Amino acid sequence: ASLWLDISKLDLTAEEDSVEPTVKYEESTGVTVSAVDADVISQSALSFLQSNYAKELANLGENYTVLTRVELTEQKGAAVQEKVKNAVSAIAKDYKIGSYYEISVKADVLSNGQAVEGMTDIAVPVLMKKVSLNIAVPEALKKTGRTFLMYHYQNDKAVKLETKAKDNVLTFETDSFSPYVLTYKDAVGKGTASGRHPGAGPLPSPMGHGGKNYHRLRHHDEQGPGGY
Repeated sequence: ASLWLDISKLDLTAEEDSVEPTVKYEESTGVTVSAVDADVISQSALSFLQSNYAKELANLGENYTVLTRVELTEQKGAAVQEKVKNAVSAIAKDYKIGSYYEISVKADVLSNGQAVEGMTDIAVPVLMKKVSLNIAVPEALKKTGRTFLMYHYQNDKAVKLETKAKDNVLTFETDSFSPYVLTYKDAVGKGTASGRHPGAGPLPSPMGHGGKNYHRLRHHDEQGPGGY
């Protein structure tokens, strides 16, 4: 006799519950992003780790946590590469260099609340799409009427980024990370269009002293002797 199993009432689509890794974005000092962009950064970091650290993550199972953040560090003196200086100076034109930055996305992997050895401060070089970064204008560069432009140094050249300024906060978009350079230009003061120093005072009247009287004297001369 044959034994038949009635499977009509079995749920063949049921799958085992999977544990997704936890991904969190940590606020950083000096740079802020929106909640939407924080999610882009976090998911980009997770994707990068899963592609480049697959073996290490497999050893942890799926129950691990990824902490992500954007780090901004001002570069000074010998820390600034000459090739970065030269690339920006070559195209900045009438803008002056204000500050050099290193901006990066970093990720840490935690298991059971503890940092995993060899999986901290991992640099994420590129994101899935562009995000907006907000940074404060340095105190030393704050000035009424000043215009700012941020440059991104990548692939051995400087790229100008559209930079918006409001309430001493600069906003620009990017999807990759490496050196950045903040430049500025001051508004042209009144009177400088003619090349004269703003404090030089008004030009002397072309009519000379006396204004209207001078005009009348010229008119008298043109009439000849004897009348106005």
